[in-house]
Amino acid sequence: MQIDNPERGFSYKTNATLDMRMDISKNIPAYELLRNMTVKRLAYILSEFSDEPYADTIALGVIKDKNIPQSTLELGNRIKEVLICHKLICLPGFTRSCTHPYIVNN
Repeated sequence: MQIDNPERGFSYKTNATLDMRMDISKNIPAYELLRNMTVKRLAYILSEFSDEPYADTIALGVIKDKNIPQSTLELGNRIKEVLICHKLICLPGFTRSCTHPYIVNN
């Protein structure tokens, strides 16, 4: 199955290219889509299709500087960092101070 295959770029469990295509012969990988996407569009997608309560915050952290994550681990770490910076989650071993250079710690 595509989602279980680490090379397909769906999971944060292993580091792989951020692909996320069901059929790799069609369209472009996720990291390419993100490169040309606006913060507003990504926030809409996250909110509308996954009911993500922090869609705006995540979208801003992922796309703001156009330094788009290329791998699943980069994306996962970016999302965790953004949520921690905004004090939306607290994970063991992470400080609650912001280390992301593009997010202001409130």
